[in-house]
Amino acid sequence: MAVEELQSIIKRCQILEEQDFKEEDFGLFQLAGQRCIDEGHIDQLLEVIQNEKNKVIIKNMGWNLVGPVVRCLLWNNKEDDKVKYFLLLDLLVKLCNPKELLLGLLELIEEPSGKQISQIILLLLQPLQTGNEYFDI
Repeated sequence: MAVEELQSIIKRCQILEEQDFKEEDFGLFQLAGQRCIDEGHIDQLLEVIQNEKNKVIIKNMGWNLVGPVVRCLLWNNKEDDKVKYFLLLDLLVKLCNPKELLLGLLELIEEPSGKQISQIILLLLQPLQTGNEYFDI
């Protein structure tokens, strides 16, 4: 169900120009993406993110998925899943609008306290460092 919802939102947004995305589109994308993560549909989510047709959508809306992915990385102990979550995080860091991504990361760090903050920062270091080549930093 979550995958179908995400595909429906993607299909609707593919025909829109970037400036025509509405706040509702962002919310629906985030909700459907979160449900895909929660329900374990990581492979399908990876396909959506890697699809060239969705480049503009992911650039503008993908940052909304960074928080849910980071939370899964922190609390999921299955190594196979962690590899997929790291791949997902790496792709989002590379493909998303840098400004929106940074604001999303700041929100992510503001939420927890103490030990969780350092865990989140350490978790994000590798994807952010490898993402530099895509941002000409």
